[in-house]
Amino acid sequence: MKAIQSDIEPLCTMSIASAEIESVSQKIKESYAVLAEKGVDGLHSGGKAFNVGATKILHFINPFLFPIVDSNAAKTLKFLFGLPYRNSTQPGYSADLYVQSIIVIEEALSGYDFQKFQSLEPETPMMRIFDKLTFAFGNGW
Repeated sequence: MKAIQSDIEPLCTMSIASAEIESVSQKIKESYAVLAEKGVDGLHSGGKAFNVGATKILHFINPFLFPIVDSNAAKTLKFLFGLPYRNSTQPGYSADLYVQSIIVIEEALSGYDFQKFQSLEPETPMMRIFDKLTFAFGNGW
């Protein structure tokens, strides 16, 4: 966590409704890359890439800004927004695609109306609501 602290600290108080994603995209990419790193220095005990885990850690750090991108979210983002995730056990996760995902989510929620979306579950962070919806969509809603 120390490796991402300087990049992630300024993002801890932002939300999907207030962040200017493009202006902080490099910090997000760098944090994601460190958390997802493959090999003996990575977080996965088997030395594999830790892409989904990286998004879960970022979401845990700030559930108001960071979505979880797992296979359900990848399927939803591909279907609804045309993001280039693959239909496979390895959907093609990357730091760049994670930032693209955040940008399209922000655009979709802003077009829908952030307050209206938040009203679906008033006490729940928006990205947690989004996660629940992608789970439902990815499992055949």
